[in-house]
Amino acid sequence: MVAACAGWALPNMRGRILFLEAIGVFLGQIDRQLAMLTKAGHFDGLVGFALGQFKDIRPSGSLTINDLLREYLEPYGIPILGGLPLGHENPAQRIPLCFATEIDCENKLIRVRRGSN
Repeated sequence: MVAACAGWALPNMRGRILFLEAIGVFLGQIDRQLAMLTKAGHFDGLVGFALGQFKDIRPSGSLTINDLLREYLEPYGIPILGGLPLGHENPAQRIPLCFATEIDCENKLIRVRRGSN
């Protein structure tokens, strides 16, 4: 959904944490989507990445989803919290949107402060 909106419908992402997850796609598709988001500047100004479940990702050679995410996200030098139980698979937790949020990579937590934007 995020990549489909790249370049025309994504809000300003500065100061935000971007949540990403995927299910049942080819690794090459994720590669193209991340390239599109990167080249369109949508990762500029983010303060963190939160990564949910990447399930049933069809491989591409010896490259893994972790390798691909690391390649695209690490150059931004911002916190990356991965392995979150968020996505399409059970048991998956939900995460409220549009609230003040912070990620704590050291303790592997997302903190959502309800009532503040």
